[in-house]
Amino acid sequence: MRLGVVGRGPVGRYLAARLEPAFWTGRELLLSEGLDGVILAVPDGAIASTAEQVVARYRPGALIHCSGATAL
Repeated sequence: MRLGVVGRGPVGRYLAARLEPAFWTGRELLLSEGLDGVILAVPDGAIASTAEQVVARYRPGALIHCSGATAL
């Protein structure tokens, strides 16, 4: 499975270190085409806009966010 992680805070860094995703980026969207899933480890206020950008540019198979308090 090819995963991407967006987010350079503690959660994004933790996931990148443990999952060894194909691509890890901070706020800049420098992902790759053909990812099975992208994990959004961004602040709650940035989830919607980041999700829109990721889907529009990369069309991943799945989009996952790390907020327990926010719907996508």
